[in-house]
Amino acid sequence: MKNLLTLLLTFAMALGVMADVPSLINYQGKLSDESGNPVNGTKAFSIKIYDAKTEGKEIYQEEIGNVALRNGIYSFGFGEAGKSVSTATETIGFTDGEKQVFNYTVKNTPVLGETKISASDYSWTENGSSDATKFTATENKSSGAISAIFIAGVPDFGEQILISYDHHSDGVMGALSRGGQAWLELIVDNKPMSPRERLVTVPFALRAGISEELNNRPERVLLNVPNIKLESQGWMKSGRGPYGVWFPNYLGGSDKIDFYSPKDAKKIIIRLNDGVMDYSRRPDQLADIPGTPRIIAELRNPDNNSEPEAVFKRIGIKEFHLENPPSGWRQITFKVMPLSNYGSDHYFISGNRLVILAK
Repeated sequence: MKNLLTLLLTFAMALGVMADVPSLINYQGKLSDESGNPVNGTKAFSIKIYDAKTEGKEIYQEEIGNVALRNGIYSFGFGEAGKSVSTATETIGFTDGEKQVFNYTVKNTPVLGETKISASDYSWTENGSSDATKFTATENKSSGAISAIFIAGVPDFGEQILISYDHHSDGVMGALSRGGQAWLELIVDNKPMSPRERLVTVPFALRAGISEELNNRPERVLLNVPNIKLESQGWMKSGRGPYGVWFPNYLGGSDKIDFYSPKDAKKIIIRLNDGVMDYSRRPDQLADIPGTPRIIAELRNPDNNSEPEAVFKRIGIKEFHLENPPSGWRQITFKVMPLSNYGSDHYFISGNRLVILAK
């Protein structure tokens, strides 16, 4: 894309902790005209973030406003005033051997873009059903009301019904926590600059939502996710396992969480701070079995290859330690070992605050 301001545009972007705003990102660059002369004066800036280098899906937008340039140099902060497109995955319910219609209201409205509902061997989007004679759904994007409908008859007992959808969230963290790629497009006086600049997304997420309580502790907070839900990926048998755990309300239902292990870290600490973890008996979804199952936290490298020497050691009920951790980008995965004193099949679910710290 060619215009008066693009030819010699260069970028220098850094994660910055600006005064009293730990989530604000500092962005710096130099702007030249077509003749190579530095641009001076004031220009109107805005940014958009996409999930691809060209074209792609817009996942963040923010109006920066007027920015002063001196000898072509400019600097501004972004990340708080815009809107991200975040993806959520939620459980509509479980089939109970009786109902054919399952009604649900999503937690975030309005719903953006395409919705996907899946259950057993079926799936539905606005473009149609995987089998329109057996499964369909309805949705109201404004209110978030959803109905999953089994047309051919009552489905088998114990099938999980899921919905995935996009929604707006405040600030840039939703966009940068999606996983995958993120490409920033700078817009000056309503003219998009080219090419887009690739962002390394996880460093920004590491500073998300740090609470006052944790901010005053000597450990460095690498990740702090309040009200995260952990769920087993299927029904569990007592005395067997471990079973995989996923995060249905984080990163679009991923089973991995990225974080950065600093080079000088002597220990990585994982804490699950809130509440106890319960099981639900399979025969009765309403009956919780209180208890604290054993959680196994594993470390993986960015290529998703397991690093068996980096399995976290459990310290107490809700804390795990890893001594002398390898540095760099890593992914945490969790597994759960069911309690052994219940014979029934059961399903693990928990609401918690997940915190990863370096010491």
